[in-house]
Formats: sequence, C-alpha cells, structure tokens
Amino acid sequence: MLAICRQAGAAAGLEPVLYEQPMQTLDVPGRFTTIYIPCGTFVSVMGRTNALETLRRCREHLEPGGTLVFNVFVTDYDYSGKTEYGPYPGPWKEKAIKELGNGRRLVIHVRETGVDPLEQIWMEERRYRLYDGETLLQEEIHAGQGHWYMRNEVLWMLQLGGFEDVHVLGDYTEEPFGPEHSAMVFVARRPIES
Repeated sequence: MLAICRQAGAAAGLEPVLYEQPMQTLDVPGRFTTIYIPCGTFVSVMGRTNALETLRRCREHLEPGGTLVFNVFVTDYDYSGKTEYGPYPGPWKEKAIKELGNGRRLVIHVRETGVDPLEQIWMEERRYRLYDGETLLQEEIHAGQGHWYMRNEVLWMLQLGGFEDVHVLGDYTEEPFGPEHSAMVFVARRPIES
C-alpha cells in the first residue's frame, strides 16, 4: 500500500512522507487537527490493550480540540456459543474486482478460517489473483485476523483514552447509529484543555 501511495503521489507531482508502524506504537513528528483510521482498519489491532493504546497514541498526536474518526463494522456473530460456525476453511467469496487498465484486473476473494466468539476474533484468508484478460498471471494468499468491537466497548475505550464529545454515526451518514446500520463511525475529540 505504501508503494502504491508513493506511485500515486509521484504521478500527482507529490512526495508523500509515509511511515510504517503498528497503530499501537504510533510515533510520528508533529500534531494534527484530524486523524482518520480508514476502511475498518481499527479492527486489525488485536487485543483490547493494543486497541486502547492505539486510541491513546492517536490522542497524543492530535492538537487540543483535534478530531479522531474511524469506523467499526457491526458483527453478526453470536456470543452464546449456541450457534455453530464452520466448517473451516469456509468457501471463497468474491470481495472485489479492481480493473487496472490494459485488460488487467485484480480479483480478491476472502474466506473465513476460524472464529472465536468469546474473544471476538475472526480469522480469514484473502486470495489475490492478477489477470491479463483471462490469463492468470499471479496469485497470492494471505492469512489475517480481526477483532470485532461493540459500541459501548469502543465508547469506554475512547473515554479511557482521554477523548470527549464522542458521537457514533451510522453508515457514514450524519444519523446517530441505530439497529438499522451495518457500520459505526466514531467521531471523538481531544479536549481543548489537554
């Protein structure tokens, strides 16, 4: 992703300054008026301790009164243990197709490889296939995992992380989050006096 960002920046005549580090160890120069954690990336921080440290580090990198924005997808997993999951690995499901031009395209599939409802963790594999027309040029499979969070859990972590004036919006709208939404967007502010 960083290489693609550099290429896109160069094509636009820019030289972006990029850092590669885990979110829970965020340490870059300067302070910012806004920090945006895109595309559900927050759920890739494994464990509540690391998630809380991520929020604290974001707070420290914000100007007083600065805003943190991130989204968390609503889970449909059952905590009771009565629902049977699996068998694993599950079937491959198409996630996205990206047309790259000149007849090339990237096809992304995902499949679940496990779930732990008690710990709120899912495991998955993503398969990336690069095609030129109908010819498969390259295939890569990467394993990953994610940690799902509930609304009040994130609100509590934001409070412990030193944020105030927190709003939870539904599905990238200005509406307060409700049961009809599939994504929660958290907008939190660093206090001005801190």
